[in-house]
Amino acid sequence: MEKTAILFIRACKSRSPWKRVESVYKRFYYRVAEDKFIAMLLNEVCEKYAPISSKELIDGLNPNNKWMYANESDGYYATVAKVLISHLRLVAIDKLNGYVVPRRFRPNTSQLAQ
Repeated sequence: MEKTAILFIRACKSRSPWKRVESVYKRFYYRVAEDKFIAMLLNEVCEKYAPISSKELIDGLNPNNKWMYANESDGYYATVAKVLISHLRLVAIDKLNGYVVPRRFRPNTSQLAQ
């Protein structure tokens, strides 16, 4: 798994995912966050590591369900990105092949051996 994909997944699982995803995008791609490119990058991560069903995606993009993911003022690509963030946020870590858990969250093997 690529390091940027890991960072995007960690950002999606954080307390303020939209802010963290924008931060990762700005750090690695471009200083101005554009919703279209964020949605494209999150889609690539979902395609490779956490496939989303077309039914789930269509339900998320339904205008009647927009209140769950986005504000009324958000555009189409921001809504797509927020649906993908929600999907990545709910995927269990053990289902993500190649995902590296940060050192501080791994169990300390030296203490377990004693």
